[in-house]
Amino acid sequence: MIPIVRSSFPHHAFHDEQVLNLELPFGSPLLDELFKMKTVPGNFVQLAEKLNISADQVELFRNFFTEKAPKQYEKYTGEKIRTRYLDMLVCL
Repeated sequence: MIPIVRSSFPHHAFHDEQVLNLELPFGSPLLDELFKMKTVPGNFVQLAEKLNISADQVELFRNFFTEKAPKQYEKYTGEKIRTRYLDMLVCL
């Protein structure tokens, strides 16, 4: 998993070849567009340009995307509580 880190810390605080720093405000519509692509296909090239992804990080950014359609959502019909665990890093 390659984390996308949005941080108010200096850019160098998370400098790593496997980390993509997006210098965007938390309420940016570009973040909505990015995360919408989890379920709705979009244009990778256009989004990379809008996000100002540098040429040396385009391949890293491309690793977040796939040609496969996501698994269709299936509403939980069980009788017990459903718990979901997320495996992700978020820094604000």
